[in-house]
Amino acid sequence: MGCGIKFLVSLIILAIALIFGLFPILIKTNGITKKILSYGESFAGGIFLGAGLIHLLPDAQNGLHTVFNSTYPLAFVICAFTILILRMIEEGTIKLLVCRNEACQHMRLQPWLAYLLAILLSIHSIIAGVALGIETTLSTFIIIFIAIIAHKGSAAFALGVSMRKQGLVKTTMLKLMLLFSLMTPLGIIFGSIIARCLAVNSGQLIAGIFNAIAAGTFIYIAFHIVDTDKTEKCVPVLLRLAYFALGLAVMTGIALYT
Repeated sequence: MGCGIKFLVSLIILAIALIFGLFPILIKTNGITKKILSYGESFAGGIFLGAGLIHLLPDAQNGLHTVFNSTYPLAFVICAFTILILRMIEEGTIKLLVCRNEACQHMRLQPWLAYLLAILLSIHSIIAGVALGIETTLSTFIIIFIAIIAHKGSAAFALGVSMRKQGLVKTTMLKLMLLFSLMTPLGIIFGSIIARCLAVNSGQLIAGIFNAIAAGTFIYIAFHIVDTDKTEKCVPVLLRLAYFALGLAVMTGIALYT
């Protein structure tokens, strides 16, 4: 793949992330927009789950199977340990942020959930960008690109929703969104450098590993969104589940054509 195509793809992904990410940050708050944000977050959760289980994890397993010629579910093992590590990171972050003395035990942690989501999504964005950057065949490159843009907007939207709901300062939200939007292009650059330095089998191995890790981050974030939505009172639970199911259905439909 030429550098020009990867540069153009990076700009497209950056634009999508900024457009969808800034929307929930800049719109005015009222009863209708609160419902829209809640529905959007649930929809993004379905997108995450579908992208992880239906797209990234099978691609990772196929890639690793090609390298090792083994039926051992290595991609699923990597995915499982990724979820475990992310859980440990979250718990460790919470422990560090909670005051240990009794006077501070009732401190609100909600604003830090937005920072945590930004960290997790940024990690995934870098991983997804690397997975795209290391690809050398046009067909596989296009498939991964479609998968990324299919959920990049929803990921940015979900992050914007989370930051807005947790009451972060607007300048802070804009800075975090800009940093998050730059992560996938940076990953593409890094992946392109790796692709130039490694043999074909090594490239497939790294792509498989990164796709498995990306699948784990997506699945973890999806259920994190579902768990967070339990506290949302402005819309019925069944409607939130319906939008979650819609996001999952979208990724299922995309799988039919990729």
